[in-house]
Amino acid sequence: MPDAEPRSLQPESEIEDLTVQACRAAEEGDWDRVEQCVIRRGELLGRAGIPRAAADHLVELDLRIQAAAMTAKAALGAMLMELGQVRRNLRRLQQTDMRSKADQSGLMNVTA
Repeated sequence: MPDAEPRSLQPESEIEDLTVQACRAAEEGDWDRVEQCVIRRGELLGRAGIPRAAADHLVELDLRIQAAAMTAKAALGAMLMELGQVRRNLRRLQQTDMRSKADQSGLMNVTA
């Protein structure tokens, strides 16, 4: 009968480990790894129950993952806005350059 206890703790330990890995991966921006860990953890949670204290700890880690995701989302949003501004500036420069070349071409025809 002593074997039953380690087996019941093993999924809990693996669930905890996967959650910590997902949290670390989220903080590093490795979202593919986060997804893999969370999917695997979900499979284990579907088969094995965990004590309330462990569940509370997992929720704390999940909140850290969520915070990292929100930070990444905000950073991406800011980068996309900056990219849009750079594109607009580049378009303006290209248009100005085209006008300048057209003006120069017109001057060459007048002086020739």
